[in-house]
Amino acid sequence: MLKTFMILMKKEFYNFFISMFFYLALIINLIFSFFFRHSSFTLNYIPVFSTLIIPLLTMHLWTEETEMQNVLPVSDLELIFSKLFSTLIIYLILNIPLLIVSIINLKEFEIIITAFFLIILYSCSAISLCLLLNLFANNKTISFFISFLLLFLFTFINKIVYYLNVNLFFQKIFNYFSFSWRYNAASKGIFDSRDIFYFIFLTLINIILILFFKNKFKNQKEINYFIPVTTFILLLILSSIMYFRIDITENKRYSLSKETKNILSSIYEPIHITWYTSKNLKYITPAIDEIQNMLIEVSENKNIILQKLIIDKNTSAKQFLKSFNIEPLQIEKFSDIYSAIVIEYENFTESIPLILSSDNLEYILASNLKKIAHDININCQILSGTESEINSDFPYIQNALSAYGI
Repeated sequence: MLKTFMILMKKEFYNFFISMFFYLALIINLIFSFFFRHSSFTLNYIPVFSTLIIPLLTMHLWTEETEMQNVLPVSDLELIFSKLFSTLIIYLILNIPLLIVSIINLKEFEIIITAFFLIILYSCSAISLCLLLNLFANNKTISFFISFLLLFLFTFINKIVYYLNVNLFFQKIFNYFSFSWRYNAASKGIFDSRDIFYFIFLTLINIILILFFKNKFKNQKEINYFIPVTTFILLLILSSIMYFRIDITENKRYSLSKETKNILSSIYEPIHITWYTSKNLKYITPAIDEIQNMLIEVSENKNIILQKLIIDKNTSAKQFLKSFNIEPLQIEKFSDIYSAIVIEYENFTESIPLILSSDNLEYILASNLKKIAHDININCQILSGTESEINSDFPYIQNALSAYGI
């Protein structure tokens, strides 16, 4: 079996190297790498590049299938995996210039590891999807355009529906399937099991569907594929409910540091943390999950009482926030967006007016908890060229400093 598989792999590599599409993909990649040679986020553009390159690499893969199966006793599974892995290897070779540019400019190897790992999983699912689609296309050009359009939608569907008047329920579904949405954690140096298992199970489902349709086209005895497909779908749903996240960034910037844990361990009286948020906020940015995860990690201390409050129709909560000069935001098509945190301890209250990212959230929470629980203040002096009052003339400065516990 292994010997046959290696023969198939050699055949696929030979076909790639004599194909004009491989060299066209290589030229596109080199041009792409040249234009983004100074960018520190080159890896973030690989999905854009992939929507064009993967269809170019896969559009010819089923051309000589019949001839090969007549010469060698080749199973469909061997054939599928040889095409999948050979295309994946060629795809990764094409991405070497982009990877080198990322290493030179980004210099954060942890982010490169998580981002490139997820890109590999994404490419497996994208290649297997193109292999499935190409079964139904007799023409290479049609095959390319169908694969390109579906990969483009598969990658950017969340951004497309964001600007359309799509029902929020469907927007949530589209976000679930979007690669750019799922890439958010990996682009920050976080392994998220939900994203990893999503692409693994999607690849397996595509492979099973390829086997099913190949047998159907050959009029062979049908095998019951319902059970494995259903199993993978159920496991996919389960992986979204039960998951883990591993922060491998150098300073564990998306996890609680030792200093913050020491502050939390020194709290002996109940402190209430309330996150006032809008229902639509989760459709705007995937970073909301990271905010929630950090707040949950903080609340593991038994004296921290965490509450998440959706305040879209809660007038009293809006009035309460207004007393802290916290006003709603207008974010493109979404109006009255809130994402504020209020920390209450005995008769003391501190507010964080706006949180849309987990960046600096740990420091902001730790500073406010230290201030409110231990009465430790951080002072800041502001020099002004005019006789101005900070509270009346520059209220936004006061709100910003207050968020950082100053």
